[in-house]
Amino acid sequence: MKGVVGIVKRLSFYILLALSLVLIGCQGSQSVGEENIKGFLNQLYHVESTALYEKFLQNTQEYILQRDKKDGLVELGDELFESILQDYRPYCTEAAMEKLLSTGYATKYLQKAYEDKCVYLVDRIALEKSKESQLQYYFIVDVEKRKEDGTTTKEKGEGIIRLNDEGLIDLFKITKQV
Repeated sequence: MKGVVGIVKRLSFYILLALSLVLIGCQGSQSVGEENIKGFLNQLYHVESTALYEKFLQNTQEYILQRDKKDGLVELGDELFESILQDYRPYCTEAAMEKLLSTGYATKYLQKAYEDKCVYLVDRIALEKSKESQLQYYFIVDVEKRKEDGTTTKEKGEGIIRLNDEGLIDLFKITKQV
């Protein structure tokens, strides 16, 4: 009888151990996706310095002067955005990077901080997993806007982010602007 009890205890231990490892493994991949979302949102909304945007403006002016003008217009090349996009690469697929460019979000908050002479500091990021899809999240970002004169305001950004199977941001939609 003691032998059977010992076998049952060991078997129970191994089952619990296997279950724990499976659960930890599932949480690990989920955590990677959530960490990517938080990294992406911090990159998007958190602006402590406008130096990157000032460099972007300088490079854009030089680029325009060096290119042939057709009907008074110059098409901006993707290489101008490379220094800005490189910080998004760890979190996004190429499709999401293209959307950052096409929607103007790659430079939006850098530009706003530059124009308003302020910084944007992310206070909190709240994520809620969608009930429809395990790869889709709703987010709320609380941002503090600090102007040079010392005044501060609190603002919220909201939206939806979809991950691919590897935990990278594949699609995003901003539903409420900061």
